[in-house]
Amino acid sequence: MKSGDKVLSMTSLIGVDPAVISPFVKGLFNVLNEKGILWAVMRGWERLPSWTRYDIGILVDKNSARRASEIVSEVGVQFGWKTYGVLKQGMMRSIWLLKEDSDNGQSYLRIDIETGNEYRGVEIHESQLYLKDRIWDEERKLWYMPKGYAGAAVLLKQLAVLGEVDTERRRSQVLAGVNELSFEEIVGSSLKDETLKNKLLDAIKSEDWDEVL
Repeated sequence: MKSGDKVLSMTSLIGVDPAVISPFVKGLFNVLNEKGILWAVMRGWERLPSWTRYDIGILVDKNSARRASEIVSEVGVQFGWKTYGVLKQGMMRSIWLLKEDSDNGQSYLRIDIETGNEYRGVEIHESQLYLKDRIWDEERKLWYMPKGYAGAAVLLKQLAVLGEVDTERRRSQVLAGVNELSFEEIVGSSLKDETLKNKLLDAIKSEDWDEVL
């Protein structure tokens, strides 16, 4: 893929220079805090605000989803980003952003404002209950969800949609959170059956992905 005569980075789908997102992302997080939005990055926060491969998923309180989406576009304008599309699907609003400049050509970014994980209109787990567990990262100036939440969310979505955890990257995300208390709590709240939950947890911990099915 090309942007003008520059080849897009193969390690990030943002554009030539992934760090071009940094001023906007910092500004967005700051405004979300100023406006009193209850929010947290769902996963992949470790390299923010300067890098993401494709998108940034932000969990927000259900009552704040519309306002948070508006803030994304409003702050984007301040930093030279144009909203060229908004897609509302289930419990997620995806805001598609574009920035053009002489140094980097076209840069792209998708911000997903999410109120939880769902499949065909059914909420997979009660995401809102776990925003209270969000963690503040002083260095990056952002809130993020603990790995137990992120791992459980990936697991339950994968099982609901595909019936399996289908890639090594997603398996790594699941394994990163499996030993946290919130992981077991979230999985248990979704599965209800204690025996099934314990079998699933044992299979994941032993990395027996066939048994996970």
